[in-house]
Amino acid sequence: MKAIAKKRMILTAIAALSLAAVSIQGTLAYLSDETPIAVNSLGFGHVEITLNETWNQPGVATPGGAKLQKIPTVTNESGSVDAYVRLTVTGGENYTITYEVEGQDDLPYNTAYWIKDTAAPGVYYYKTKVAPGDTTEPLFNFIQLKPGYEGSGHDLDIVIYAEAIQADFVEDSDLTAKDAFRIFDSNVPPGSGA
Repeated sequence: MKAIAKKRMILTAIAALSLAAVSIQGTLAYLSDETPIAVNSLGFGHVEITLNETWNQPGVATPGGAKLQKIPTVTNESGSVDAYVRLTVTGGENYTITYEVEGQDDLPYNTAYWIKDTAAPGVYYYKTKVAPGDTTEPLFNFIQLKPGYEGSGHDLDIVIYAEAIQADFVEDSDLTAKDAFRIFDSNVPPGSGA
């Protein structure tokens, strides 16, 4: 009798464990799910620009107050994508930049095509996207030497730094070049070299 009772107890325990295993497996199957793997494809545009400068630098003594022709433009090279352009002009201790239009008063820069960043001295944004193969209008076309300047023009440090970023990296049709560079600048880790 004891052997039969022992067998019943063992069979009952096995049945209880089997029932528990099936119940747990069913519960786990109910609580879990599988989805197909999502693949995100990223595409990066290629932007290559050229800074063009017409610079009639004098080789002789130039008096203070003189105007010297200097015309910086930026070309978005063929094979690139649409780009926003930013120019930074530094080194203006002896001169100011001007944009001269025939029959009009001189402007501080080409306000029809460029926007000055009031928070960052010497920084200008082109108002529209620049298509591949296109060239911006000039930021300025003359430098005006400050009164009292004495030199040959060779000692003028006129540093122009051109930058461009892909124009369609953010899906916002109202985005300006300044907005795009602000987003770009805030997402570039310091020291990354990007």
